[in-house]
Amino acid sequence: EHPGNVYLHQLLGEKQDRYEAAERWEKTVIAEEIVSIIRERGGRFLKQGKSQQWVEVDAETAREKVSHTFRSRRLKGTATTPKSTLARRNQQQKSKLIPDD
Repeated sequence: EHPGNVYLHQLLGEKQDRYEAAERWEKTVIAEEIVSIIRERGGRFLKQGKSQQWVEVDAETAREKVSHTFRSRRLKGTATTPKSTLARRNQQQKSKLIPDD
């Protein structure tokens, strides 16, 4: 795997718990931080263009890719959030949905 991808996944692993515990707006900030870190090191976010050449994407597309990768890691089970944290968070969400009588 490309060293840039390895570094990206290392950063994601370091920030996964923070991302999982964050409010929606905070998740955007975390993803933007990762994009900034990668770019400050000279890294780029690329996609394959129509002519099969690699082209750099804009900051918003890069942030969306980072956010998508966070979600994918969770679904694949590579997230590092302990089950107890996830259970507590699920319980908090349920309590927000059930009105007090």
